[in-house]
Amino acid sequence: MLLDILILISALLLIFNGIRNGAIFSLIHLLSIPVGIAVVFFFGPQLVAFLSSNGLAATPVIVYIALFLGAVLLLHILGTVIRGLIQSIPAAGVVDLLVGGALGLVESWLLWLFLLMLLGGFLLALQNKDPQLAALHLQTEDYLPWRDFYNRMLQGSYFVRINSLFLHTLPPMP
Repeated sequence: MLLDILILISALLLIFNGIRNGAIFSLIHLLSIPVGIAVVFFFGPQLVAFLSSNGLAATPVIVYIALFLGAVLLLHILGTVIRGLIQSIPAAGVVDLLVGGALGLVESWLLWLFLLMLLGGFLLALQNKDPQLAALHLQTEDYLPWRDFYNRMLQGSYFVRINSLFLHTLPPMP
């Protein structure tokens, strides 16, 4: 029940945010981080090499941060311009706001689904003493309260029932 209340509150906040920003700006905002990472991945090494070859000492981390922030900023400016154009068209502006609210709902659903799947997968791997986690020197016993809390949160949740294909309570400890 508590999980459903938390999901409902976050869904309402993201729906409100989607209505406030509109669909186009929300989509651009959502995509700006992956696009920024891609820009750094594809252009970062070349820019560092270019700056170094021209006698400019450039720390790669600073170049990567500048590229990332620059890409995100450009996308936000583009989103603001497009949003202004769409808002100037009466019918399109209303549709943009309503679709933005729907995107906020989808964003909230995906966020909680991913978070719970990630946490459940981590706790299950820890419980099964996954060899990949051995290097972290994590003790299963230290995470028993987390496991129990996770299982209590999932039991009786409508969100978990709807997403039962993806979300499950963890099995008892062996």
